[in-house]
Amino acid sequence: EAGDIAAQYAIAQMLGHGDGVKKDVRASVAWYQKAADQGHAASQYQMGWMFANGIGLRQDYHAAAKWYRLAATFNNDTNAQFRLGELHFNGRGVEHDYAKAIRYYTLAASKGHAAAQYLLGSMYVEGWGVKRDLIVAYMWLKMSAPNVADALAINKKYNPVKKLEQVKTKMNNFQIQEAEKRLVELSKRR
Repeated sequence: EAGDIAAQYAIAQMLGHGDGVKKDVRASVAWYQKAADQGHAASQYQMGWMFANGIGLRQDYHAAAKWYRLAATFNNDTNAQFRLGELHFNGRGVEHDYAKAIRYYTLAASKGHAAAQYLLGSMYVEGWGVKRDLIVAYMWLKMSAPNVADALAINKKYNPVKKLEQVKTKMNNFQIQEAEKRLVELSKRR
């Protein structure tokens, strides 16, 4: 109550999960709100998630986008960047805009977010918002593949290993070698 954002977040988590206290999603929302209003990134993300999924609040994609944007932009939150990309990809609460989806997915993917890497690879395979480029698609899918479980945890259809195998069948040896070469160069820069 004194304004400690870490304590507010911890109480929100406990209430939301029923950890040591009776589960109370509405009270959880109130504590997340207090911390989020003070700029706490994880609480801002949680507010976005709760609005997007109608948990303890009326489902409101516009409000979800607001909270995700705050966490993604001012706090560089990887999960919020990914979720904001999803909203733009699907046109929920924001304009349907592949370019913005790609921008937010790229921010998350460059920090290792497996589902964002998978979706970027898919967008380059299909040419959604970008010029179709199998080499770039291969690179993103290959980066995601070691974390397949993380991608699948977001969506059971996000299987970078399977998608990478499909992409490889569409590529010639030169394209695969070029993609592998770019991946090595990229790993040296990190």
